[in-house]
Amino acid sequence: MKLTARSIAMAWLSALVLVVGILIAIGAFGQRRVDARFTGVDTVFLGTSLFRHALPDLGQITPLPQVDAEKSLRIGLNNGSERQILDMATAAVASGVGKVFIEINPLVSRFATDRAGCGVRNSIQHRLGNLKIFTDAILLGRDIYWPGAEPANKDKTRSINPETTAKYYPLKFVGPCHVGAWQRLFTTSKGTRFVLVMMPRDGVAKQLIGADDMATFERRARAFSAQFDIPLFVPESAGDWGEELFLDQAHLSGRGADRFGKELAAWWRVQK
Repeated sequence: MKLTARSIAMAWLSALVLVVGILIAIGAFGQRRVDARFTGVDTVFLGTSLFRHALPDLGQITPLPQVDAEKSLRIGLNNGSERQILDMATAAVASGVGKVFIEINPLVSRFATDRAGCGVRNSIQHRLGNLKIFTDAILLGRDIYWPGAEPANKDKTRSINPETTAKYYPLKFVGPCHVGAWQRLFTTSKGTRFVLVMMPRDGVAKQLIGADDMATFERRARAFSAQFDIPLFVPESAGDWGEELFLDQAHLSGRGADRFGKELAAWWRVQK
């Protein structure tokens, strides 16, 4: 059979329609799984893998008396981005979650390896990332936020690869990229209480970041907090966290997580 230009065009169009339909179906499925993840939860902690190591293994809904939570959920995404955390926070609010704790680190800084910026590349990267997350959930039967809700191995031996670690620093100070969206979320979510959380760092990370950039990071974090009048939890002893409290330059060990939890509980008692 001889193919005409018209038949070829129609075949391409049909294929395009099919692909778009599949993408829409994957997106709809993924969004339902996202919404369901926050159903029945009163408190969530949303951030990067730093959160996953700093808090108890709350991949399943459990009590967390340190912040008066009866049904809490912790999600710490590997290399979690500002947009991913914003999406999760929005879904949590839509599900009626009463308290949302948000890691401030990825909102005001990025690693040196992140080249996306705040433009089109950032948007494309986010959409492709979501597509992979949703597809993995469908094909592999994973949790929609795998491995963000998985238990963290906080008792392994401390290990730092200097060459690999150095690639992530110095920090980049890009964003926040979605100030308008954050403002809408904070100002329209009357039934939700938000808290920003600054994570402690090991001495190795502080040295690689440098004193000036550490000061810039903290200044930007406090500015974001003040701009939206959202309280910021900064561990009181953030300047005195020894290497025994970390598994590497950033992730807390079991001892570090215990200390973090105690300081968060003490801070929360004052906030109530």
